[in-house]
Amino acid sequence: MDETIKTEASMNKAEVIRKIMKDGITLTVVSDSMLPKLKIGQEVRINAKCKPKFGDIIVFFSCNNLIIHRFYFRINSKCFTRGDNQRYFDRPWEFNNYIGKADVSVAFLEKIWMAFIIAKSAPRFLLRAIGFQKKE
Repeated sequence: MDETIKTEASMNKAEVIRKIMKDGITLTVVSDSMLPKLKIGQEVRINAKCKPKFGDIIVFFSCNNLIIHRFYFRINSKCFTRGDNQRYFDRPWEFNNYIGKADVSVAFLEKIWMAFIIAKSAPRFLLRAIGFQKKE
């Protein structure tokens, strides 16, 4: 049991976050650094199992924050990213702070699917609520 505690205690924060969200999680964008691709309030699904490639939108851990920026390249253990709405690259960060790849389309499709389900069921519900009965 001590080994388990020691192992988890020795993990950095990014490893702990990856372990928690191993099945994926949806995060909400809170800044405009990725405009026009990502807007404030937009939801993105994070996949912790994917390795980053050039041009991917990724999430990494920096200064006790989760940052979502575009991945450009990696030299040894240093990664270079930049927000689409920013002029300069971020300060290089260690690859072990990588959390996962952001899948913008999945969160968007989830919202469309939920809107479809609501739109499909809402008219029947509203018709029943006002007392309209379908003739059989």
